[in-house]
Amino acid sequence: MSNSWMFLKWANLDKVKAVILVGDIEQLKPTVISAHSSKPALNEFSRQLQTSLMARMLRQGFPSTKLRTQYRMHPDVAAKPNDMTYHGDLLNAPTCKTLVLIKPFQKALRVARGIRFNEGQCLCSQRVRWRVISFANIRVGMSLIEKLYKGGALSDHDIKIIVTYGWARRGWIDAMFRLSVANRIPMSELPQVITASSMPGRQASFIIFDPSLTQVDSLGDLGLAQDANLMNVVHTRGRRGQMTLFKREITTGAIAENWKTRKDKTGRGIYENNPLPYLIDILNFRIQNKQVYDKPS
Repeated sequence: MSNSWMFLKWANLDKVKAVILVGDIEQLKPTVISAHSSKPALNEFSRQLQTSLMARMLRQGFPSTKLRTQYRMHPDVAAKPNDMTYHGDLLNAPTCKTLVLIKPFQKALRVARGIRFNEGQCLCSQRVRWRVISFANIRVGMSLIEKLYKGGALSDHDIKIIVTYGWARRGWIDAMFRLSVANRIPMSELPQVITASSMPGRQASFIIFDPSLTQVDSLGDLGLAQDANLMNVVHTRGRRGQMTLFKREITTGAIAENWKTRKDKTGRGIYENNPLPYLIDILNFRIQNKQVYDKPS
């Protein structure tokens, strides 16, 4: 993607009349490994390389057409990402309102250790120490999956579990294997576990997102979750519903109060109308709209 202009070398330029680029510059940026390298030093050109060809062309005023109607998500799922990232430009196709979870699935959600179901989103909070893998989050998520299986609703919708780190993915897969052995369920019938960076171009009826965060006192504590583009990908994958497992305390504290100062010091490319990190902002929105179920572990 960083060198996406290279395709012109492979084309017969004598026959090319026009080139059309299609994509979303609010999704993942081009991957630049040297941007995160300390040996020999940080690449001072990494930000330029992380700017895609499409973004460059838009900045230069090339003709463009914005496709505003989305067909993927239920309006409740799309509402906050639309406000935060797309500045309210997205319109929901009439068919989006039909993207609801079937009743057996909703029932299983309600009875899974008291998790309250909300049409678009439902979230849980956990209290464990910070690490790149949260076993408490996995326990809550697997409890839900087991309830869905016993309620006969596991096969009604495709479910994907999104994690930010490879270690967390291993933990979820290990838990899936134990559930598979205990209940004699083929692994192929259990939800797929995918890292957030592998989600572009994919979707699912229901998404469970585990950011593996339980302590966010500084920008560094967010880890990969500080990337607004990556979090936009995560929160626009669920067609019928989405759940995030998190510790409520990550939405408060120094990072929430001092984010504007941190932004000025670090020069992070966060939009002015979104002063908080994407993940913290969207979780606060869910809390304010009473779409959170608190479960002490």
